[in-house]
Amino acid sequence: KKDIVIDESHLSDILSGDFEDLTGDGGVMKNVITKGEITERELPTNGDTILVNYVGTYRGIEFDRNQSGYPFEFVIGDGKVVSGWDIAFRTMRIGDCCELVLKSEYGYGDVGSPGPTKSTTIPPGAIIKFQVEFVNLKELVKSTRADDDRARLVALREERAQAIEEAKLAKEAKDKSKADAQAAYAAKQAAKGKKGKGGGGGTFVKKEKAEKVVKPKKQQGLKRAEKQAVAAAAAAAESSPDPPAP
Repeated sequence: KKDIVIDESHLSDILSGDFEDLTGDGGVMKNVITKGEITERELPTNGDTILVNYVGTYRGIEFDRNQSGYPFEFVIGDGKVVSGWDIAFRTMRIGDCCELVLKSEYGYGDVGSPGPTKSTTIPPGAIIKFQVEFVNLKELVKSTRADDDRARLVALREERAQAIEEAKLAKEAKDKSKADAQAAYAAKQAAKGKKGKGGGGGTFVKKEKAEKVVKPKKQQGLKRAEKQAVAAAAAAAESSPDPPAP
């Protein structure tokens, strides 16, 4: 079996900072860049699914990172990631941003990790570095989403109840306005009728049209004959000679 030569010549360069030895043998070194807030679930344990952002480098060259901006998730103690991550994340709080330096026995061991290009290929015995951010525990994300959904439902119910109450008040106001208008119109009509009957606005006298008296046609003919007879007598008197003197 070929002996694996571990090159630690660059270790002092990548360990510049306040690193903590988590394993006692220098295999997993952690430097806290940013501290997160203390929560009820301060530290994760085996079986917890955690969400992380990460960038992995080997000799200063990036070889891996979580894709598309979505956090990478894994289960603590499940053996699906390098063992150095299981050790390091058990000591981190939500929101912590740290640098991790892993020796090969806590990284990709004596087999390394092939990549699509030479620069992304990790050779056997390599010491690797990660910058990681502990985003959240998945169970807390689910709980938070459930709480948000419940709060949103309560808010929608309150909005709906308020809308119904406002619609009810608007209808009552409209009905009252309509009833007041009808009452005012009825009162106005009643006052107008009372005034026409002489109830307070002066005496109302109805003018009656005078009847036209039509004289009988016979009476009209007699009167005309009388006038003609009188006229004829007067004319005869004027034309007759004067009587002889006695």
